[in-house]
Amino acid sequence: MDSLCLSAFVESVQKGILPPIDVYDTATWMAVTALSEQSIALGGAPVPFPDFTHGAWVCREPGPVSRYSLDDVHTALFGSGTEEEP
Repeated sequence: MDSLCLSAFVESVQKGILPPIDVYDTATWMAVTALSEQSIALGGAPVPFPDFTHGAWVCREPGPVSRYSLDDVHTALFGSGTEEEP
C-alpha cells in the first residue's frame, strides 16, 4: 500500500465517508498477482478473471467526493494554488 492509498483511507475514516477504493477494487487488484502466477504456470495461457461484484460494476454508484476521488478531479478540495510555500 502506498502513502496515497493510506492517506485516502485515513481521510475517509476521519470524515465518515466511504473510501475511494472499496473492497471489490482491492480484491480485483490483489487477484492480478495470483492470476498472473497461474497463467505463467500454464505457459502463458489465459485464465478467467473473477467478477467479484457479480456484474454490479456496470451500474456502479459514483465514488465519494474527496481529494482522492477516482471518478472526478475536485479542484476546490486542493486550495487555490496561490498559497506560498513555507
